[in-house]
Amino acid sequence: MALFFHFSINTTILPELKKQKNVFIEKQKTKIQMALTAEERSMASICNNLAEWSGMVHYMKTPSTEFEKEFFSDSPFLSHRMNVILILDAEGKILFNRNRNGGKFLDFNGLKIKRDIDEITRQINLTHASFTGIINSTYGPILLAVSPITNQQNPSPFSGILMMGRFMDQTFLKRISTHFTENLTLVPFNDNQLFNSYLKRMQGNDFFYWEDEEKFEVFYLGKDIDQTPSFILKIASESRLFRIVRKNTFLYIVFTVLSIIFLGFLVYFLIEKYITKRISKISTDMKSIQGLNDISIRIRPDRRGDEISSLIANINETLDKIENEKKSREEIEKLLITNEKLVSIGRMAGSIAHEINSPILAISNCIQALKKRCLKKRDRDYDLKEKAITVSESEVNRIRNIISSLLDFQRADMEELTEVNLNQVIQQSLEVLKWSKKMNSIKIITKKQQDFFIMGAQGRLKQVFINFILNAVEASNDNKNKPVLQIEILPTNGRDFCEVHFKDNGPGILPNIKNRLFEPFVSTKEGKSVGLGLYVSYKIIKNHHGEILYDDTYKEGAHFIIKLPLKERHT
Repeated sequence: MALFFHFSINTTILPELKKQKNVFIEKQKTKIQMALTAEERSMASICNNLAEWSGMVHYMKTPSTEFEKEFFSDSPFLSHRMNVILILDAEGKILFNRNRNGGKFLDFNGLKIKRDIDEITRQINLTHASFTGIINSTYGPILLAVSPITNQQNPSPFSGILMMGRFMDQTFLKRISTHFTENLTLVPFNDNQLFNSYLKRMQGNDFFYWEDEEKFEVFYLGKDIDQTPSFILKIASESRLFRIVRKNTFLYIVFTVLSIIFLGFLVYFLIEKYITKRISKISTDMKSIQGLNDISIRIRPDRRGDEISSLIANINETLDKIENEKKSREEIEKLLITNEKLVSIGRMAGSIAHEINSPILAISNCIQALKKRCLKKRDRDYDLKEKAITVSESEVNRIRNIISSLLDFQRADMEELTEVNLNQVIQQSLEVLKWSKKMNSIKIITKKQQDFFIMGAQGRLKQVFINFILNAVEASNDNKNKPVLQIEILPTNGRDFCEVHFKDNGPGILPNIKNRLFEPFVSTKEGKSVGLGLYVSYKIIKNHHGEILYDDTYKEGAHFIIKLPLKERHT
């Protein structure tokens, strides 16, 4: 047991002690840097404000001893805060200087800082930017702030340079001590014996710590703008905070045992509260969906990622599948009802087709008789009559084909496919409809770029085009303006298909049926149509390997596009 606790202490307490030391050292390092930065910012703020002051700008134009005496020599604020004040013109010539430390005025040349001042002046002339840093003088390190003297309305070019500095002495130490609770000692480089002793102990490091039984010391080495050692700041703290851990291992042992006991109670509490409670909640939620009467209910997802979360996810996934299957079953039932309607219509259409055959035969015989009579008797209306008879004869034949298709509805046979000129089919469709009174009130515009040939059933295609023309005519007649139907045939970009565009200026398609346009029994004419026209047309075009599209972006009415594959033509 003793060996166990010895090993435990050496693997837990002592590494943690070392970690705490490192944390303490890093905190001290951060506090030093923050204190020095605060001093630099404070000086830079004062220097920048004076450099941008209009009185300073005026002084650079017309230097006067009265201004110097009033604002620099006898100013209590500057006398307290600044030990060194230099004002230089744009060429670096010193217009005013004041060097004072501890109430004593110092000789500028005796400070031996002219070389550093000249280098800083050169940098300011190049960058036109403010500067803060440390320079070493005969009387110790000086924290210096430099700003170009500029006019706020016209900051460039600047008219001079303002330099303000304070000695890093005991007064400076008192200001930065407010950031620390430990004892601080400032050793400048000109305190040769003590400074060299500390510098030797630091062994070339900028940051160093040392400890014994009584104290813990942290050393920070500050450098000037030439990276020459300038000062050492020592932070001393009692090491009692670190020794106390070594003397209280017994408390650690007691704490460890109590922690194990507490952990046992905590585990029991967590199991009771979180696992049991969660399972009880799942059981309660499952009772609410018993019998699958309301499968829209879901158990609230659990994001903890354990086995219970997986169980909840699996239950919800199963409920989703059941709900989707229920929806699929309802869709299938609707489809079966629709198919039953279609079957009934097919049977009824077959019966009607048988009944229509007899009157169609009589009409055909009458047309033949009129045709013979028209050929024998040539009057001035001969051409019109002949054309009308030809169209009538063609349409009677088309009615016969439709009746034949209705009779063969269950076999879904198609008439033979031949090469068809789409332009001619559209013109024939218009010829058929020109006898209708509805066509008198609409303006029809046809556009074509060339002849387009496809492999298709001419009668079926004519049925589709007539349906679209009649739909457009009936929709456009509801418009208060002059109804217009535009029919245009265009090639596609790939030249493998052509497109027949039908554009009218009617009211367009209602939003609630846009997605169901080509379903059976869906009509845009409420109460006036069975709703099979677009559905039948869609099936015919599909059998021709084409498609029908509705342009939802067209806002002036309805715009349908019939896309059909072109017949390959060999040259």
